[in-house]
Amino acid sequence: MQNLGDAIQASSMNTWALEGPFRLVKVVGLAAEAYMRGQGKISGYFTQEKFLYGLTPAQIEQVLGLRSNELSPMARVYAFARLPKSDEVEFKLTAAFAGGKPFDDGQFDQIMQARADFRAGVDTHKRSWSETVQAYPPGSGMVPQWTFKAGQGVPVGNLIATITPQLPFPRPNGSIKPYTPHNRGPIR
Repeated sequence: MQNLGDAIQASSMNTWALEGPFRLVKVVGLAAEAYMRGQGKISGYFTQEKFLYGLTPAQIEQVLGLRSNELSPMARVYAFARLPKSDEVEFKLTAAFAGGKPFDDGQFDQIMQARADFRAGVDTHKRSWSETVQAYPPGSGMVPQWTFKAGQGVPVGNLIATITPQLPFPRPNGSIKPYTPHNRGPIR
């Protein structure tokens, strides 16, 4: 018999695919891309392709709860070479939960300290080509996210797209119409 956590994780994985809008993807900036390529595997947080349609790097940062300028000057979106197994990943609900936890005063304090460090010129380039505040704000509550457990990952698949401020992430047919779940409007 499954416990509730296992059932939730299994349910979250039902739509995973290696092609199409439910494809699992990893979005990286250029510095993180070099790190990932050096490792030969995708690790860390990931989501599904459809949630990125029509978005620029800055919009993806907001939706996924990434650091400002982390995807500057451009972002790369990679497919997975294979689907992860359930024992390799953890479901982290949505991007609104930085680190899989609800936003609280402690996280606010960490963000404020990271901003002070940034102003002081401390630690501004960790896996980013652009200076950035080393704190992850909450992202969209409409975008599911998962993360690999420590030491886990899957081989890097094909590069799907290079995204710039002028070239948003396209759908397979070339359209840049944003994904609109349940006819609610674009992801925010």
